[in-house]
Amino acid sequence: MSETPIINELSNLGVSISEKPFDKDQQMEHLRKIENLFSISIPDDYKEFLLLYNQVLFENYITISPKVLPELGGHILEELYGLDCLSYHMNRYSDRIPSSFIPIGECVGGDLVLIGIKEDSDGKVFIWDHENELQARLMLGEKVEADLNSYKENLHLISQTFVEFLSILEIDDNDDLELDGVEIWLDDDLLDD
Repeated sequence: MSETPIINELSNLGVSISEKPFDKDQQMEHLRKIENLFSISIPDDYKEFLLLYNQVLFENYITISPKVLPELGGHILEELYGLDCLSYHMNRYSDRIPSSFIPIGECVGGDLVLIGIKEDSDGKVFIWDHENELQARLMLGEKVEADLNSYKENLHLISQTFVEFLSILEIDDNDDLELDGVEIWLDDDLLDD
């Protein structure tokens, strides 16, 4: 298989293509069914990822650099959704994210990675800040002059393409925790069992 930008970027993050080959025809059919079911067109570079990797659960801490999103700080990327669970996540968040986006990944803490599938957001990658989502603001009784598809206060552009998104991911190799001054206290009752 020839090297592609997606393979190169994920290889830099310690991710390799599964040794168990996918049935490409079956994967393409599954992809077409998702696009038809949701009446969408998935950006080509994300399609390529889905066909090469399906899903990626990162073994290393993979960060989205705080330089990319200074207003939110850094994010640790937990997974990139695969073809097998894409429709599940699209249904799960359909009443929480604008219809011009689909969820493609998840960060530690609940924020999502979205890719645009319509109009001016097509192919662009965003962080969806779940703490500032429309539904939460409405539940708090705030008056918001927007509907779900026009509310974008919690969307933060991080890249123009999926491949560019992969290029800004970094392995966080700072796993040396400073434990000086940390104390642990256990109640004696806990130890009695």
